[in-house]
Amino acid sequence: MGREVRMQISLKRALIVGGVAVVVLTGGYVLWGRADSMPQAIAAHAPHTQGRTDVAPVPSKQHRAAARTGPQPPNPQVFRRVGPKAYEIAGNRERRPPGDALEYMRVMKQRSDAGDADASYLMELTVRECRNLIKHDPVASFDFLRNAGMTPDPASLVNDERRLGECASLVAAPAFYHGAWLARAASQGSIEAKLLYAADPETVIGPPSEWLANPESLVRWRESAMRHLHDAAATGSLDAVSHLSSAYDKGRITAYDGVTAYAYALAAAKANPAHMPARSLQELQAKLSPAQREAARERATQVYADCCIADQ
Repeated sequence: MGREVRMQISLKRALIVGGVAVVVLTGGYVLWGRADSMPQAIAAHAPHTQGRTDVAPVPSKQHRAAARTGPQPPNPQVFRRVGPKAYEIAGNRERRPPGDALEYMRVMKQRSDAGDADASYLMELTVRECRNLIKHDPVASFDFLRNAGMTPDPASLVNDERRLGECASLVAAPAFYHGAWLARAASQGSIEAKLLYAADPETVIGPPSEWLANPESLVRWRESAMRHLHDAAATGSLDAVSHLSSAYDKGRITAYDGVTAYAYALAAAKANPAHMPARSLQELQAKLSPAQREAARERATQVYADCCIADQ
């Protein structure tokens, strides 16, 4: 790649990154402790949300009108069936089509405002792609691979730089770049958004370094995350069933409940043995007494019926 082209790329990135320097700075990530064992002053804390639009306590009238009441059918591009009702993640979304990212967002927002959960989730993915391109310097990555003795594909670098340039107008539009698209998509019924919402609290309520400033936000996120996981599990999502097992076992989203954790794990394993490793089952079982194990097996029967047996 010529020096002049590289200079133009660097200048383009400097303009984009310079415009969002405050936005892309993030605090360090901290490990969570169990919700039932944290000091009370910490367990209920959440971030200060000044300048964010994704944790507004009162949704806009337009947002409320766009919301749907139940989960939507799984996207066949992303999920595959593993039974009459159960399904799991098996693929990836296609990338945003070439073109200006902000214009794409405007088109998707019309669908989103009409209640289209998939459009709302595509808006979230578009913002994430732009943030990742800004955070991970394509040229630096290219040079690192080359200096390590590898042969990176120049075409890939050119493509990433093109997509980075397409993000410039979106970054300059705060209402779109900082919109609550993940929360909206989850509330509208997107299974993918529900799973991501529960796995990524920082997108919803900000970095852990801010959680002490607004304790109610973390409480609301935990409640919403568990609701989204249960909603997704009821449609047959084995990823949600597994996530619920982990949530009850780790005690990070909800209080620790070893019996329920083991029950959800057993249900996931019955639906698809490859989805829940035998070692994980053994570790969960080892934490329980014989009576608790029996209770978990009984509970697992109901969980499996709810998540994985086709509705009559």
